[in-house]
Amino acid sequence: MGWKVIATATSIEDGGSLPRWYAPAWRDVRTDNWVCYPIGLHKAVGAWRRAWHWLIMASHPSVLDMAREAGRTQGFAQGFRAGRYHHALWYGLRRWRRDRDAAQHRQERT
Repeated sequence: MGWKVIATATSIEDGGSLPRWYAPAWRDVRTDNWVCYPIGLHKAVGAWRRAWHWLIMASHPSVLDMAREAGRTQGFAQGFRAGRYHHALWYGLRRWRRDRDAAQHRQERT
């Protein structure tokens, strides 16, 4: 029996056992699996995929990237609206206290 190394990818789920002579190259977030290649080749393939994502995918965002950005924008908008609301309450309360104190001061003077 000789040594055979097949240069194909295999996909394993979280908690699954790695095939012999294979190592994880990257995690596929769409399928929630690890993509594994033979040891040695997994470094080159992983580096190529990171470079590809950095160069190509930066100008063409994926559905996940667009959803993440939409959620982030929506969260900022909600925080901004809540901040404006609390800001208005705070300054309304300050104005009310100032007017109340001024009225009390006028009463004390008379």
